[in-house]
Amino acid sequence: MGFVRTNTDRRRSQRAYCPPPSAIPDDATATPHLELPEARVMFFVSALYEKDTAHMRQFAERLESVLLATDHAGYESHVFGSYPKSSLAAAASALVAEVTRFTEGVKTLRVLLVGQGMGGLVAAEAARSLVLPKAGKPGDERVGKVTVDGVIAINTPFFMFPDNLWSAAEYAAMALYTGRLAQSRKPDDAGLGRKIANNPVSRFFWRDLVGGAVKLTADITAATVDALGGDASWNERHKFLDPLIDESFADRVKRLMALVDRGVPVVSLLTRIKGANPETYAYVPARNDLPEPLRECHQFVELRSGKALDVAENALDESKQPDAFLGLVDQCANIVGAWAPAGDGESVAAAASE
Repeated sequence: MGFVRTNTDRRRSQRAYCPPPSAIPDDATATPHLELPEARVMFFVSALYEKDTAHMRQFAERLESVLLATDHAGYESHVFGSYPKSSLAAAASALVAEVTRFTEGVKTLRVLLVGQGMGGLVAAEAARSLVLPKAGKPGDERVGKVTVDGVIAINTPFFMFPDNLWSAAEYAAMALYTGRLAQSRKPDDAGLGRKIANNPVSRFFWRDLVGGAVKLTADITAATVDALGGDASWNERHKFLDPLIDESFADRVKRLMALVDRGVPVVSLLTRIKGANPETYAYVPARNDLPEPLRECHQFVELRSGKALDVAENALDESKQPDAFLGLVDQCANIVGAWAPAGDGESVAAAASE
């Protein structure tokens, strides 16, 4: 059953659900903290290049309101916008820590992880850490409380980027980054990045000499900064993606299959501009190049006009891309509705109001 949530319910639920350490009594005679049998939370992970979480918060609130209206009210929403930008591994570890923090006071925490852009990679890597056993390491009992219901990645480059995503001018300005971030159209080849990875001399040339020249140019020329992606340069994204760049296509598939094989569905949700070149911001492999369980993982929000790069980077800004924003909200609501586990889905707010 659904419920109408009030601001009081929300505040009460947050205190009861995830109290700060100072609020938990250490007196042995204190009343034991009662655990809810189950709680459900959607964690939203902002894109790497976002300065703040304003757009992601707007998206999360709109999606939550749609789910409430369609009687899928079991999931609370929580925006996780502050994560280390130094590496994908550090960001994923931070998200895992945030998820396990929410296990306080519940026996089972069911989570959906929703990420935009590089945030989708963070969500997927965090999900892998939550479901994959780590040999030789003691298990965290809080991780054992977590069930991952699914991962939704919005305009996320699981297979890097189309080789025609950038203009000729951008290619000239970003020779290193476009060369290594572009996915080869041959599924058995990770593209230029893998060739560079296997050649130390070449890697030094591209990563240090050319990369340094590009960075110097970016620091001096405002136009090049725009070409590099505005406030967050492609140099930053390149470093963040480093462990994936040098992987083969098969390795990238295995990352997703590790989730699917353990019952965690993954959807790569992309804005697609019909007739544009390219139509999507992230590279989409041919269906036959993917194993059967992943052939339906790509879903699309169809748009009539725009540039793939611009649309993707502003897709959660309703003022700039209203069609993309609303289309993504509707599509995510359908996905969550299909994934939501059976049962009443009692949320923390509902339990706290009883």
